[in-house]
Amino acid sequence: MSESTIRTRSDHWRPLVTKMLRQHSVFLGICLTYVVIGYLYITYFGEGQGRQLSYTSYFFMRMLWPIIIIGAGIFIVREAVVERPEKLTRHCWSKMRAQYLTAERLLPAVPIVFVLPLVFTTFTNIKVLIPVVTPFSWDPAFADLDRVIHFGRQPWEWLHPLLGTPGLTKVVYALYIVWLLYMYTVLFWQTFSLADSFLRMRYILTFTLSWMLIGSVGGTLFSSAGPVYYEQVTGSPGDFGPLMEYLTTVYEGSDGGLIAVQAYLWEGYLATEGRRFGGISAMPSMHIAMVTVIALLGWAHSRMLGIVFTVFALFILIGSVHLAWHYAVDGYAAAIVVCCLWVVVGAVLRRIAPWLGLPESVEVEKNLAESGWPASAGAE
Repeated sequence: MSESTIRTRSDHWRPLVTKMLRQHSVFLGICLTYVVIGYLYITYFGEGQGRQLSYTSYFFMRMLWPIIIIGAGIFIVREAVVERPEKLTRHCWSKMRAQYLTAERLLPAVPIVFVLPLVFTTFTNIKVLIPVVTPFSWDPAFADLDRVIHFGRQPWEWLHPLLGTPGLTKVVYALYIVWLLYMYTVLFWQTFSLADSFLRMRYILTFTLSWMLIGSVGGTLFSSAGPVYYEQVTGSPGDFGPLMEYLTTVYEGSDGGLIAVQAYLWEGYLATEGRRFGGISAMPSMHIAMVTVIALLGWAHSRMLGIVFTVFALFILIGSVHLAWHYAVDGYAAAIVVCCLWVVVGAVLRRIAPWLGLPESVEVEKNLAESGWPASAGAE
């Protein structure tokens, strides 16, 4: 390779790397701060505690390639059906290189792909230490609050006539665990998206701050185990005895079902050394936090996407209550905080966008206006 060729390639990559670092500087700064503080926190409070392998990081790396392969498969099928080229393989490879396998698209994904696993791992280790630092104590208060704001009954009692059959419960659980794949699919979509860099950064920052502030800070301040472990924490089954008896009956004899997973987490909590993929924290709900971020992203794109993502978010909220993972207020609190983060992140990004080199998201404001949302609230 000649010196002139090397110089040409260097001249091409240098501005792209500079642009990538500039646009992701806030993200990288926030993540680095969280990881460093988290490491010090874990070191101080986690003496004698085994370091946890984050299931979020584990599946993040495991699912990246399958999602990319599935996406490539969908692309090839679409080209074969719509474009119908004579030489399908050559056509698809040429188009993918021109549109998707470009430095402009791949380089901005580097900080997300390599830094978020550190954030997820830090989060998991902090989560495992929550009952060590602040023992579970909020469960009675949240159970009482749920009863008060739901007209004198627990939310699961309202849902049980609709969902309280083994078949429906198993469907709810099957769709509930799809949450992880759903979250990663949207995350990878935004990681590699070039459609709207402002919206992409807004989503990524809100997503990341949710894990830090809602998951780590909120989970520690409002340490609670959830309805599933109410009896273990308080010594009485309270209003959740019938629900747990029903779920136990549904999954009796199932090695990999809901009850087995719940037992696995509780045994990990009781163990001296934390188990792989362990950690218990109910308030606020990270399940609801993540689907809320995705719903806001959907509304920013189009009315249809907003409706679809919001319906799924409501389903996850209902599932979290029916399956005894969360009090309803866990989800309400998470959704409210995420909406606040979305607005604040948008407002701050709007102010520093010129410094970061982020173009204004004019199309987002248009979509929000068409969907009925105030443009200033969604795209500030």
